[in-house]
Amino acid sequence: MIRNLINGNIGCNYMLYDEFKLQSRELLNQHPFNQIESKEQIITLLPHFLGLSLAFPYIQAGSQLSLVLESINANQDISHHAEITSVVGNFLCWDETGGHYIIERYGKGGLPKILETKKYFHSNLLRRDIKILTGNEIIPDFSDPTKSYLLLLIKGLSNKDPIIRCAYMVAFEIHASTIIESLWVAIKKFFFNDTNELIYFKSHVGDDDPAEAYHVDMVHKMLELIICKKEALRFQEQAISALTESLCWSSSILSFAPASTRDNNGY
Repeated sequence: MIRNLINGNIGCNYMLYDEFKLQSRELLNQHPFNQIESKEQIITLLPHFLGLSLAFPYIQAGSQLSLVLESINANQDISHHAEITSVVGNFLCWDETGGHYIIERYGKGGLPKILETKKYFHSNLLRRDIKILTGNEIIPDFSDPTKSYLLLLIKGLSNKDPIIRCAYMVAFEIHASTIIESLWVAIKKFFFNDTNELIYFKSHVGDDDPAEAYHVDMVHKMLELIICKKEALRFQEQAISALTESLCWSSSILSFAPASTRDNNGY
């Protein structure tokens, strides 16, 4: 999603994110999903991953409520930073629920297709991929640690402080991109399915023109508009803290299945 943020393609007139880029790269290079050692580990974590995928657009959409309530209660105009983070969040929700793809492919005449949620919601594409991989229908698991993590996301993404709000948006996007890429690598290693059938993974990271790369410039511009130079250090600290929360969630759900669980074929 924001791979170029870590690689340094910022476009700012000062190096606002140097320390953040360094720290986030070091953390993500050690991501727990890079250590997946069995098919069973993947199968065990998938219900929690589905829970995250399903909940995210609702959490991102709901994050705007606290911002508009602040203006309503104070009888004041909506702040520019609220508009900026909301329009980015709205796009992410539109994309996650299939709207962006539908309009891109079918044009305005395809708008009624957004009602075909089972076909176009990203979480439902993931359900389909999981069934192809495992042969079973699964339901999302919202129990801990996923419940606790989602509650942290709700608090961070709806924070009235724009620095904290941006930090959580950036950290979530970086982490989401990493876990999808890591799972894609592990799936190709431990499953023998035709990966061309896995629409969710292919569209995010496995295609020649994956959608994730197109979120980059949008998120960069959001940061340029909101994070001023004097707030750079605080943004870095908040973003690393939010990223650490995401990494802890990944580590926790991976730990449910022992790494040594393998079948007789060695995978």
